[in-house]
Amino acid sequence: MSWEAWEDDDAKSNDELLPEGWWDEDTVGQVIDAIKALKNEPVYEDGKKENGISPRFFARITMIEEAAGMKDCHDPWVMDAKRLLVP
Repeated sequence: MSWEAWEDDDAKSNDELLPEGWWDEDTVGQVIDAIKALKNEPVYEDGKKENGISPRFFARITMIEEAAGMKDCHDPWVMDAKRLLVP
C-alpha cells in the first residue's frame, strides 16, 4: 500500500517510511514470491498424510520469515532451508 493511503503526506518518498517498518519494493516482491512458493509446496511428504509434514513445507515457511525480515540470513534454520530449497 502506498504511503499516501496512510496520509503520510509529508514523506517525500517511501524511503522515509522504511525505518518505521514499511517494506521496500524488493522486500515485498521477495515475500510475495516466498508465499507463492509455499502455496505450491505439498504439505505432506510425498503427498501422503501418513508420511507427515514435508520438511520442504517447513523450509518454505522459514523462507517467508527471512524475506519478511523476521530471521537473519545467517540463522541456522534459514541456512538449512536454503540448502534444501536452492539448487
